[in-house]
Amino acid sequence: MVSSEKDEQVRVTLFTLRRYLGEGKKWHLVLLMLSMFAASEVLYTFFYRVFGNYHFTDSDGEKSDLFRDSGILLACYTVTTFLKYFSLAAVTYYSNKSIHEGMVEHILRANLSYFERNPNGRIINKFAGDIGTMDFILFFLMTDCTENPM
Repeated sequence: MVSSEKDEQVRVTLFTLRRYLGEGKKWHLVLLMLSMFAASEVLYTFFYRVFGNYHFTDSDGEKSDLFRDSGILLACYTVTTFLKYFSLAAVTYYSNKSIHEGMVEHILRANLSYFERNPNGRIINKFAGDIGTMDFILFFLMTDCTENPM
């Protein structure tokens, strides 16, 4: 339980991500999140395809079709983008909440010798640093990791 900070190495794999997402026990939100990420990418592609296939003529019918189609795609894209970020925030909230509760439970049940060997400042800094990383940085990292492959 006691280790130097230099010895701590972090290795993140797909198993780590699956385990993290499973901590929140909200698999329906994970499925919603992944489907909204995929749907928003499809809508984004279709939106630019509509503009790419538009022929610049003076026909008012074609212009109204373009505005109608692009308006519908833009509205759908806005809704899916909102849902993807909302579901991602919910997934990270529930996972972080479960991990926070586990951290507190483990620290409260730790042997007294752990507190004798580690200064209080180190324990508090480590605990606060881990929570800060999970709450503030992890959301943006998961957004980047999910969006970039698509």
